[in-house]
Amino acid sequence: MHVEKLKDDGKTVIYIGDGLSDRYASQASDVIFAKDELMEYLESNGINFNKFSDLGEVNNWLIGLLGGGVDLPESSCKPDPDCKDKEKNTIKNLKMKKVKKDMEDGRYIVYYDWSE
Repeated sequence: MHVEKLKDDGKTVIYIGDGLSDRYASQASDVIFAKDELMEYLESNGINFNKFSDLGEVNNWLIGLLGGGVDLPESSCKPDPDCKDKEKNTIKNLKMKKVKKDMEDGRYIVYYDWSE
């Protein structure tokens, strides 16, 4: 539900997970990084993802994205067909902000929001 809300707000969602509880949110995301049980689930269901063994690998990918050496998938550009060029021009100016959301049931969701 939270991933879908972010997508509805026009956000590109990069999801990182390792358990079966991540399967629904990851499938709604634009880019998936998976290991362990989530990786096995995605592989068995033919869903594309990036395998990782530690968060350093994900960090290196994000650095590549910010540096312009990594392209986001086409699905993150819908419905604007010219967004790839726009993303390349603006992504270097993004700043990452950590957001912690209280679910009011004892759980918290932590995510990073990029903004100019």
